[in-house]
Amino acid sequence: MKKHSRQKKKDLETYRLEKENRELKTTIRNLERRLKKVDRGFIKYKDYKEEKVIKEEPLYDCDNCGKGMQQVSSFGPRKVTTCDNCDFRKIEKV
Repeated sequence: MKKHSRQKKKDLETYRLEKENRELKTTIRNLERRLKKVDRGFIKYKDYKEEKVIKEEPLYDCDNCGKGMQQVSSFGPRKVTTCDNCDFRKIEKV
């Protein structure tokens, strides 16, 4: 009787360890996938930051409030017009 009891305990322990091993492998695989996605996103963000060139043009009177000065900035294919007095902002594709 004792041999069967020991064998059963060994089998249960082996089964438990195999199950834990499978779960850990799954966790590692999921974390590696998430890390790849984050790395790809960071590289794209880093490249975007380096390519972005800001060109500022002279100031003009604001069309919206008439009191502030408009500043026109170029961000790649977009032109952003902002006012320093009011919350006016206009984005145009160039």
